[in-house]
Amino acid sequence: VLFAPVGSGKYYIHIVQVNKTSLALIPKLGLQYMPMPKWSVGLTISKPINFGGTGTGKVTHHKTNASNEPVTPNGTFSNDMETMELGNLFHDSPEVISLSLGCAYFMNKMFLLTVQYDLHLSEESYSEFPIRTTQNWTLGAEYYFLDWLAARGALFSNNSKTFEVDPSKTNQAPFVNMLGTSLGLSMYRSGTSLTVS
Repeated sequence: VLFAPVGSGKYYIHIVQVNKTSLALIPKLGLQYMPMPKWSVGLTISKPINFGGTGTGKVTHHKTNASNEPVTPNGTFSNDMETMELGNLFHDSPEVISLSLGCAYFMNKMFLLTVQYDLHLSEESYSEFPIRTTQNWTLGAEYYFLDWLAARGALFSNNSKTFEVDPSKTNQAPFVNMLGTSLGLSMYRSGTSLTVS
């Protein structure tokens, strides 16, 4: 951080290291229904349940003087920098409900098309990691060249659960919405399978 560049022009260094471990169980309930021989519809619902964890951190930054400006450095750590240990940091995972609705169409013995919609509800009560309601989608296909050789491909969204960055606020989580693709090749035998994607 450039500190008062018009004045002293000194640089203020601020380093944060965080180590968090979350323990949770994510039960998932699923239903599948085939209204017609070539159509399959599936629905899943899940919700994480936190069981504990730990969160610790360490902040290392330039020492400041009585005027809250960085001290004049002399090259020794004890003069220039100071470290604070942080304990009892936020470590839980947001316990949001997630729903997925998917549909598959078996065009023939060799070709399958799929579409899926995912909904993740919001959890704004987590002050350190508030998340918004998020929607994602996936389009996929599977083709069997032979009984033991298949190719799979997909196009999908990967939208951020965080809130859009507000220029008037500080210390915000990154907000990045993405599109993705995947391509894989699978080989099958009676007792095993191998997939490269």
